[in-house]
Amino acid sequence: MSGHKLVQFGGKEKENFKNYLENGGFVFVDDCNHDIDGLFAKSFEAQITALFGPKALQKIPDNHPLYHSF
Repeated sequence: MSGHKLVQFGGKEKENFKNYLENGGFVFVDDCNHDIDGLFAKSFEAQITALFGPKALQKIPDNHPLYHSF
């Protein structure tokens, strides 16, 4: 998922997105134009917080195994 404008899920989109992720789905998100006040990133993070709570998104530390798997 990428973009530079406001991210705003509608009612059914919220439900589908949440179900998808809760059932093992994966989403990769890139704020491709972060120089426009971070609108895409901020609004996406707000949508995720509304769906999953304030601890849903966390920074991955540099020493996480994800970065050392290959």
